[in-house]
Amino acid sequence: MDVTFDRVALELKKLGSVNRNARIRKAKDGGIAFEEDSYLTPVKRYLNGDSRVQCVRDVESILKQAFELIRAMLNNRYLSPRVQSDDDTGVDTSYDDEHRQLTERLGVMYHGLEKAIVGIQNLCETYRDDKEVVTELTYRADKIKLRLRDMETKCHFLNNPFSTYTANHSEKNFSGDE
Repeated sequence: MDVTFDRVALELKKLGSVNRNARIRKAKDGGIAFEEDSYLTPVKRYLNGDSRVQCVRDVESILKQAFELIRAMLNNRYLSPRVQSDDDTGVDTSYDDEHRQLTERLGVMYHGLEKAIVGIQNLCETYRDDKEVVTELTYRADKIKLRLRDMETKCHFLNNPFSTYTANHSEKNFSGDE
């Protein structure tokens, strides 16, 4: 899970770092990269198959991987506050380390998803004249919000490591219609 976790966490961080009016493109490693603005950018995007539609696909791919990873972490037996011991002492020595690592990773994923909402909002600003793309991206942001709420619900016993989300974010309409 380490390589996958690191890769997904990095892609979420990149997505969350997208600035207003910026574009993303497919990187050679299969992730996303930031598109540099130059007079040749439209030609390079055309030749490489980068488009608004590809942008939406890239965002969906990142979120799908993140959601699958989160689902696996939430279903991990070490996340539960009650783990049965395999030895006679009644203490599962691996539990503390595994539990701590899982909660830290869930926190990284949670905050990466929070920031991804901002990156998606910025992509909506980039493509504001294309209602179809904005709708697709807004839908992805809504899926993130649902996943964040789900994580909060399922991890309520962890001393709420995700509490900053509800305190720091208001519901925004990403389509620009306020």
